[in-house]
Amino acid sequence: MWGKLVRLNALACMTSAYDLSLGAIRDAPRLRAELVAAVEEACTVAKAEGADVEPAVPLRELEAAHRGLGSSMQRDIAAGREPELDAIAGAVLRAAARHQIACPTIERLAGIVALRAGTAVPAASSADHRPF
Repeated sequence: MWGKLVRLNALACMTSAYDLSLGAIRDAPRLRAELVAAVEEACTVAKAEGADVEPAVPLRELEAAHRGLGSSMQRDIAAGREPELDAIAGAVLRAAARHQIACPTIERLAGIVALRAGTAVPAASSADHRPF
């Protein structure tokens, strides 16, 4: 589950924060670096949660994905629907908080997405709420 969440979190947060396709993100050095940082931060959290997720695996999957790939979160924002920001980035950030792991890239992206969507920033902690 964490392997999928690591990849989905990076894809959804990046495409939704910048309203760009994955190809456009990969083509821009600054955005590519941010995509990599989001994957690496989430992998650190996944490992603290007991999952063996190496950054190279989701990064390889994101590199192989179609250039035009977007995310349902991105489409939800465009359609004026509530995005699944809390379920995706929020799950990673709550797990990070449980392990006292800083995730500045994911936090910043979640903030941008929340602003674009006109919704709340995901809570970084809750009473031992486990995403899985």
